[in-house]
Amino acid sequence: LMAHSGDLEGQLMCRGLQADLFIRDGRLLEALEIARVTLAQPEDTLSVWERYRAHARRTTALERLDEHDAALRAHYETLGMARRSNEPALLANALGGVGGLQSSLLNLVDAITLCDEAWALCELTDWHGVVQLVGANRLGVLSGLGRHEEAVAMAEAMIAREPLFPSRHREVRQG
Repeated sequence: LMAHSGDLEGQLMCRGLQADLFIRDGRLLEALEIARVTLAQPEDTLSVWERYRAHARRTTALERLDEHDAALRAHYETLGMARRSNEPALLANALGGVGGLQSSLLNLVDAITLCDEAWALCELTDWHGVVQLVGANRLGVLSGLGRHEEAVAMAEAMIAREPLFPSRHREVRQG
């Protein structure tokens, strides 16, 4: 990609959409290459949201490749970027993502700390997709830790918010 060939951010966004399709189709190495090129661009080339999406594509591809060490490193890079952004929704999503991976790796002590911080940030956002992700991850971690009363309260909080979740999330849960 060359900066003089048009709107670079627009080009990178289109490539990002291609990476999403590659991830969907299992073409993970191709998706990783697009994320690498995007993330190599100077900081001011992309909006914070588009840079975050490139980070998210990278972590998703690495997780699906079972590259857990690389995925953790990528998640923590994403978390650092989200902390610098001062965007509560991005930070909650990044914390929820790394908390979810830590949970799946059975590192529940680190996972609950991340998920608790993420859940507190959910009060500052109306991005219901992130609330659903963070809430579900926190619920699983609480249950895994045997903190059942808190897990029940978390489930009740999630059920109360369900009408606000993206319709595709409701359809999957009800399907």
